[in-house]
Amino acid sequence: MGNSTDTPVSGWVDSPNGRGTQDILWSCGLTILLCCWVSVYPNVGSPNDKWFHPFLDKLKLFCIGLLGPDFLLGIAFGQWSKARESVIQFKYQPPKGKFEWKYIHAFFVNSGGIHLKSPDFPKGFPINAQQLHYLMQYDMVEPLHLESLDISLQNSVDNVARVITVLQAAWFFVGICGRWHAGLPVTTLELTTISFVVIMFATSTIWFFKPSFDRPLSITTKDSKSIQSIRDFSQREVCDTVDGVRTAADRLSLDPPYVAY
Repeated sequence: MGNSTDTPVSGWVDSPNGRGTQDILWSCGLTILLCCWVSVYPNVGSPNDKWFHPFLDKLKLFCIGLLGPDFLLGIAFGQWSKARESVIQFKYQPPKGKFEWKYIHAFFVNSGGIHLKSPDFPKGFPINAQQLHYLMQYDMVEPLHLESLDISLQNSVDNVARVITVLQAAWFFVGICGRWHAGLPVTTLELTTISFVVIMFATSTIWFFKPSFDRPLSITTKDSKSIQSIRDFSQREVCDTVDGVRTAADRLSLDPPYVAY
């Protein structure tokens, strides 16, 4: 019988369980950075902002998210709470020229998306949703056509980043679950990354209807009314003191420049 050399054939070989420090730092760092970046939604900038100001505004919130994602979650929840109050107010106290007021409109206005201009304030200043409701209710501003403004299109670029981040976070989460199931060790950095993913997902969900705009829209007072005349009108309104409830006029405060952040 002649000599024969049989080459052993190997089947599927699992990857080694050991991982390098670089692998852990890369996967965790990339996941945290992506989650923080796509989860932040800065407010609408000033009309005088330079081209790089929107990036700086987003970078500031991004740094807050890195230092403490729960801080960012608190900011998002506070803005959502104000938006919810606005939606309820427009629903049960519809102003003149009413239209369907949605969360996306409330977020947009409360983040400085509407600037009010008047003869005594030609440059304008931002107002919030409650102030806008009062001005529309008493027919003090020109008709507002937010319903024709496709705000959702402003988020088209952000949606691509969201998809990439969701895929990366899902891949990371599945990998960690697989290690837990196999009884393999998980580092504290990976546990921290999981907490970032959960909190940032909650933050992004709360800010889901907040649009991304670089420039605000402007509306003007009707019949060239001045801000001072509007303020005087609101002060002349009689407060409804029944059960300690005051009228919307008493709650109006137009003290430029109003900061809607």
